[in-house]
Amino acid sequence: MKLILGIIAFTLTFGLSTTLVGLVFGFPKTASSPQIQRSHSHSVTARRINSLLIRDDRNGRIRNRQLANMLKQNVNNLSDSDLYANSAYRNQIASYAARSARINDGGLPRDFQYAWREHMKAWKKHSYSNNSREITQTWHQVLRIARRYGVNINRFPR
Repeated sequence: MKLILGIIAFTLTFGLSTTLVGLVFGFPKTASSPQIQRSHSHSVTARRINSLLIRDDRNGRIRNRQLANMLKQNVNNLSDSDLYANSAYRNQIASYAARSARINDGGLPRDFQYAWREHMKAWKKHSYSNNSREITQTWHQVLRIARRYGVNINRFPR
């Protein structure tokens, strides 16, 4: 009986002292609290990156529509090398590059900003000469980084 009363007294004393220390000095944060915060900021970042990519996608659709109309009107059927010499084509590409380069990337992670800006530089170069390989490489880098921040990149195939 003394043993049982001792265990009960110890348990009550330990519980009471732990509670008092917690109230006076604050309870320790659980390990899951930082995870929740990181997850939340990660999703905010993902939404911001996703928003930028959606705006760029809209600009790309406008570019593609305008280029398709231009090519339909072309009776000479330009070859690829002639296409890059065509001022109307270069103007369409430059217009797209300027519109998408103006999308605000402030507040986004630096690695994403760097990749995005390199991609926009590749498009600007493309308005002067065939630079499609660099565009593809920089675009894939943008998507890799976006994926790391939780963006569903399946909707941005390009």
